[in-house]
Amino acid sequence: MRIQRCFSFLAFIAVLICGGSIPKVGAQAVQKPALPELWAALPTKFDSDKVRSGDEVMAIVANSWIYGICGVSTGDVLKGHVVSLTGWTDATKSNSVGMRFEVPCTDGKRKPVVLIAVYYPEEGAKGQMDTFMMMPQGIGAGASGRQSTDIGSMPSPGTGPAANLPLAKMGEVKGVRHLSLKVGGGEQGSTVLESSDKRLHLDKGTRLAFVPVPETD
Repeated sequence: MRIQRCFSFLAFIAVLICGGSIPKVGAQAVQKPALPELWAALPTKFDSDKVRSGDEVMAIVANSWIYGICGVSTGDVLKGHVVSLTGWTDATKSNSVGMRFEVPCTDGKRKPVVLIAVYYPEEGAKGQMDTFMMMPQGIGAGASGRQSTDIGSMPSPGTGPAANLPLAKMGEVKGVRHLSLKVGGGEQGSTVLESSDKRLHLDKGTRLAFVPVPETD
């Protein structure tokens, strides 16, 4: 079963890179809709020198998002983990971090999503992140009394799941120097962020685009 899931995930990544759609399997299979992009932003800066494998990475959801029966709202907390970490050496002249994320669905379950793009932070997004982090209410799905902060204006204008969200390309890095992505190419299906700098650094408000692992049933 585990081998089958790994094969299915690798096939999914290959289809996305080639710009295709998820193929049908069997005569009774139903074609799934296009995978929706989920946008989120880092509430704090990320520094590869200050994390270890297994550490949590948090991002704040920027747009209400639904795939199948799983959905999240603007302001919800998207949690991920560092699953691999490789430091800079004179030999490799690079360092890398593998990250894997899950969506906290409203039904209490968690759905894996794949990081496909990284965009630079906007100044307005940084200010909104400060406001969000100072809120006394609980955060995340199920927190009582919480009102979602509207951070939908964080992404730059473009087409996508909402009018003010861009449509990211697979493996795209925009406005972050010396960074590249290996989408779904790391351990546990994680996306590997690789930098030629001695420290992999992402500023507060850095925008992240995800797509869900497709449903197979």
